[in-house]
Order: sequence, then structure tokens, then C-alpha cells
Amino acid sequence: MNQNLMDFDIGADKLREECGVFGMYDFDGNDVARTIYYGLFALQHRGQESCGIAVSDTEGPKGKAAVHKGMGLCNEVFTPEVLEGLRGNIGVGHVRYSTAGSSTRENAQPLVLNYVKGILGLAHNGNLVNAPELRHELENLYRGNDGHSSMFITVLSFGFKYGIPADADLVFDVRFLPNPYYVEELRFHTGTEKAVQDYVMQGGTGEEFLKKLNDLLEFVIPKYEQEGKTQLVIAIGCTGGRHRSVTIAGEVFKRLTESGRYEIRLEHRDAGKDGGK
Repeated sequence: MNQNLMDFDIGADKLREECGVFGMYDFDGNDVARTIYYGLFALQHRGQESCGIAVSDTEGPKGKAAVHKGMGLCNEVFTPEVLEGLRGNIGVGHVRYSTAGSSTRENAQPLVLNYVKGILGLAHNGNLVNAPELRHELENLYRGNDGHSSMFITVLSFGFKYGIPADADLVFDVRFLPNPYYVEELRFHTGTEKAVQDYVMQGGTGEEFLKKLNDLLEFVIPKYEQEGKTQLVIAIGCTGGRHRSVTIAGEVFKRLTESGRYEIRLEHRDAGKDGGK
């Protein structure tokens, strides 16, 4: 018998599942998100902590990508409505099993990055063994050269009835503002619409809150940067995540964007859910 086979330890040969990656390009220009979803579903055994899909249209505007990711299994993160909104003929998906880094939404993949040649959707399996050295080198190269911060900020609206986002760094409760839920003609609209925004901001309390919140953020964000933090999730909550939180989150996003210092993303987690106040 071959000595190598005799020395083989069967007990050491066990299933090791560490992330799954599925990519697709459709030459006919059809949307690929749904197929990527089924690919990730088949790879679910390789990671159950988080999942995500990023897609782009090769015939569409340069630098545009749609991405959706979250904590949990594929069928928990992706609804038919979410998949319908991911339009593009090229894309990549990922299911995560963490070997390094905390199990939080900010570590979910794919990562969508803007760079000199356009936009890049990145999903990977494995660890960078020299990550601290690479990070330090890149920070020295790019931080502060044009007054632009390396901090990536997500402004997230949510409903308390559906749970506080697990990955939120800062949580603000805006249930003290006027509630459009009790106005019949506004109840089933959202804070992305002007009529709802005007109702929430009436009386001046909302504007006063935004000014104080802006002062707080101008103070704490640089402090987070000094501690080496590169991603920040600012969560704005109301009862159902449909009216007040969406309005205020939109205003926070607008004001941070106007500063020109940060990469910022706006997400309304619960605005599309039925009911809620």
C-alpha cells in the first residue's frame, strides 16, 4: 500500500466552508440578479452570517452600480421586490462565513468602490495577512491630500418595531416629531415625498434637532477617524421606519454630502414595509 495513503489522517479531513462567491455576465444584456441569488442560495452552506449582491449595466451610465446586502440568510435578505430593483447584466454575489472581522453589516460583501477607471464590485474569500500594513500605506498616500476623509458613512432609517440595526454606531430616536401616520392622506406615503417631509418638519422642532445633530456629528466623526474607524453607520429611527426617520435621514444625508468630506450612502431599511407609525 502507498505509504502516503497510510499516513493520511482521515479524521483531519473535514468540511471547511468559508464564504461563497458567485459572479455572472449575461452577453444578451438580461438582468442577472435573480440568477446570482439562486447561485448564492446553492452556496448558502458556505456562509450564513451575511450576504449581498452588486450589479451594473455595461450599457448604462459609467460609474453606476446597484447593491443590496444584509445580515442573515439569502431568503431573509432578498425579497422579490429587492431583486427586481437590482438591474444590470453583470454582477457578483457573496455569502459570508467570517474568519476575521466581526459579524456585522459593515463587513458584508460585495464591496462597491469608486476608483479612477469607474466602479468596482469586489467579493473575496480569504484573509489579507498584511492588511494592517496595506491600510497604513494607503492612508499615508491618500488621507487628507485633498481635504477628503477616508470615512465611509451609511445613513440608515429604520423602524423600532422591526428592531434596532445591529451594526449601528449611532442611534437617534425621532419619535418626538409630528407623525404623518395619523393623517389619512399621508399614512401610506413615505418620508421621501415632500408632503410627508413638510408635515414632519412643521413647527421648527425638526430643523432645531438637525442643527444640534449636525454639531454633534461634526464633533464625533473626526474622533472616530482618530481611533482608526473607517466606516460609520448613523441610524435614525421612528416607530415604523416609514415617515419621520426617512425624512430626517434624508436631511442628514443631504447635509453630510454638502460638506464634501465623506463617502456617504443613504438607505431606508423599513420604508417599504406595510403598516407602522
